[in-house]
Amino acid sequence: MYRKISYFYTSIDDTVGEGFRLLSRLAARDVDLTAVTAVPFGPCKTQLTLFPTDAARLVAAAKRERLTLDGPHPAILVHGDDQVGAFAEVLAKLAAGKINVFSAHAMTDRQGGFSYIIYLKPSDITKALESLREP
Repeated sequence: MYRKISYFYTSIDDTVGEGFRLLSRLAARDVDLTAVTAVPFGPCKTQLTLFPTDAARLVAAAKRERLTLDGPHPAILVHGDDQVGAFAEVLAKLAAGKINVFSAHAMTDRQGGFSYIIYLKPSDITKALESLREP
């Protein structure tokens, strides 16, 4: 299974509890997140990538919380049955469609499934979805 998803960037201070405080404030505003990544950058900053289930709800909550967001940006979320080479199979379909992946996050759930977030150029999203549809 695969689908287009949206993500947003924001930055926070790289201090103890700051990620917890931000995510708690969003949760209090009923923002449900499919995924979150955090990467340090610059002196004392962390960039969060937020993948909301409802982008409009995140944008509204961010406005109320005075949180600066960069986005939305498109990505593809792939779920499937875990097996050896599952991630490679997804990349093989994209490569066959001549689609370059510039970043990805993949994880198995250790219960037989996997999820894969694939970052592409926005202009490649439609073509990528078509490539993933191929057998």
